[in-house]
Amino acid sequence: MMRHGGNMKTPQRIMAIEMNLFDDINFYTRIGNSCNNKLCCNPDHIVSMTHTEVNYKRYDRLGTGGKFEGIEEQVRNEYNDMKSNKIPRIINILAKKYDCHPTMIYRAIDKANGK
Repeated sequence: MMRHGGNMKTPQRIMAIEMNLFDDINFYTRIGNSCNNKLCCNPDHIVSMTHTEVNYKRYDRLGTGGKFEGIEEQVRNEYNDMKSNKIPRIINILAKKYDCHPTMIYRAIDKANGK
């Protein structure tokens, strides 16, 4: 993070603003890079994405590759058991157990709930 205009911003966002790489950069615009290197500031690698695109990119990089296919009920039951016992940080515990991103635990639980 770097200070720019009195606010802390990522180097990629500062480059995009200073070089006018995109037409409309506002608070909700997600600026990242295509090479997945957090420190890269190469203007050719800087991309503008929606929040949904950021999540899909994260899923592609950190996803489970169908790891929960068919065991969504088991994950939901584990979650509910831990919740009833008031265990803190349930999602993080399950993510570590299944070796995946916490978002995937939420997705498995939602799928088991029919959402």
